[in-house]
Amino acid sequence: MLLILSVSATIFTLAMFFSSLSIGWRFVKKRKTGSISVYPFLATFINCLLWLQYGILREDVVLIIVNAVGILTSGICTLVYHHYTVKKDHVENRILLLIIFICGFLLHIKHLTAERAVTVLGLSSSLASICMYAAPLITTSKVISTGSTASLSLPLSSTSFINCVLWFAYGYALNDHFIVIPNALGALLAGSQLALFVIYGRSIEQEGTLHDM
Repeated sequence: MLLILSVSATIFTLAMFFSSLSIGWRFVKKRKTGSISVYPFLATFINCLLWLQYGILREDVVLIIVNAVGILTSGICTLVYHHYTVKKDHVENRILLLIIFICGFLLHIKHLTAERAVTVLGLSSSLASICMYAAPLITTSKVISTGSTASLSLPLSSTSFINCVLWFAYGYALNDHFIVIPNALGALLAGSQLALFVIYGRSIEQEGTLHDM
């Protein structure tokens, strides 16, 4: 059962990460980033980096593979975004802050005992995931106030829900609360978005999900 869950979660998440490259390709074709924000790419990068470090300490091959790919794809999208955006100074400042944070955090982790490092990384990774899953709440409130799901993406909400359920089940099988809790919350939040499509229906025009935050 654990093997089935790990393979399913890996394949599904890798597919999601590789599909994000289509956004980068859109930048290349249009030679501009439009109203899309760089923050989702940076958030994915730091989230995957934290989970990668956690996976290395736990010697979890599934976490290592998935998040290494996540770092690669989000890194590529960030570089492409930087190349085509008109706000290069803004993006460079955010990347610099991210590098400073990463270096400082990893330096702190190196001075901890192995057990303490696992706890700190587990909590940090869980918090990062929860923040990512909670970000669409702003969009959810917009849907409720306008009665339109135009600002939501049904494919993204659906895949996010399935992804969270798979990782919740994987974490539950491992008895790893750091994996279980954020993905349980993520599944609830993604499920609430799907419920909005049931209540309000699917709008003809979908605005996408990566607009300025």
